[in-house]
Amino acid sequence: MSESNNSPSDALQRTLGEILAAEPILEGRNSQQLQSTVESVLNDLVADPQLKAKLLSETRVGFGMSLGKFLAWKVWTDIEKADKRKSASKVRPDSITIRLPQTVLEQVKEGWPSIRAAFMERVGFSLSEPTLAPDAHDGWALEIRGGLLAREELPEQNWQEPLLEFLLNQAPNLLTLGLVKELVDEVRAESPVVAEELERLRIPMTTIYRVLDGLLEEGVSIREMETILTAIALAWDQGPDRSALLSAARTALSPWICRDLQAKPGVLRALRVGRRIEEMFIESIRYVGSEQLFALDLQQKAMVVVLIKQALAQLDQPGPLVLLTNNRLRKELHTILRAELPDLTVLSEPEIHRGCKLEILAVIDFKHPPRGDVQLSDDDFDDGVSLF
Repeated sequence: MSESNNSPSDALQRTLGEILAAEPILEGRNSQQLQSTVESVLNDLVADPQLKAKLLSETRVGFGMSLGKFLAWKVWTDIEKADKRKSASKVRPDSITIRLPQTVLEQVKEGWPSIRAAFMERVGFSLSEPTLAPDAHDGWALEIRGGLLAREELPEQNWQEPLLEFLLNQAPNLLTLGLVKELVDEVRAESPVVAEELERLRIPMTTIYRVLDGLLEEGVSIREMETILTAIALAWDQGPDRSALLSAARTALSPWICRDLQAKPGVLRALRVGRRIEEMFIESIRYVGSEQLFALDLQQKAMVVVLIKQALAQLDQPGPLVLLTNNRLRKELHTILRAELPDLTVLSEPEIHRGCKLEILAVIDFKHPPRGDVQLSDDDFDDGVSLF
């Protein structure tokens, strides 16, 4: 046997070929997934000095056998674990229960496939099959593993859209680490380049989870997982700051975010937050470790909400409007407005897709610099909205 045929790379090729040749008997598993498993094991081998030394201590002829046995064992172990998880999921009780009035139970059961498809289209992941059961109080409730997640008063007539919105609002609570791993693994299988970068950067699954959760919290679909993961990978080199990663993902998703916010094709109509309001936010910033916090008091928040409501009332514009502000305070402004203006989308300048024209309808600002300890007066709101 020649020297070249005994090298670790040749041993790997032979082992990989043997494993992939057995693929048809592995219940039709995808050969690309098997190859990915083998390659990840090889990366672990190179990264682990003790394991590498153990294998290299074998004779060169024996190295191929040792490496082959190790890789084959790893592949079969992964398959066995996957099978056990799959079997366990079959006997596990449904984790989601939707309780609803008895009068609409059969209608919802019949219409559930369309609700589930619409959820998938809007959010980007599939809703696991729930148990549909009557509610003791004739209300609508969503439970996860027996715990009450949310209760709503939904109509018994024309319930389809309200039920869908009810579920969409709970999308962040339906996201799990296991689901995130499934979504990431799908991208790994379809895009080897993204898979290599994720492996090289060692981005924690919890970090990806937080970014996806942040997107869902603001009603942004996570269907474009490859775009999201690419944005996270590109921003990771600048440091693992959660808000920066979320901003990078939102900017990358701008074509999809802006698509649904256009007042007419190619046009976004916006209110812009003025300089004095932005300065008030920025001056309130405090840091706890690396975490950025805004220390606005209740009165300052109320001033902002009142001004924006005033602007919307004066404009009385049909169709979608967005609120445009500085990237640093976009998330905080969304949080402040979410309860009273849930349909107003807050965007930062980088999130405006270059294919969209921006029409600024008004600038919202204080007439005078804000005074945090002074009671709100009518004078603070005079001319607080500049219409165009």
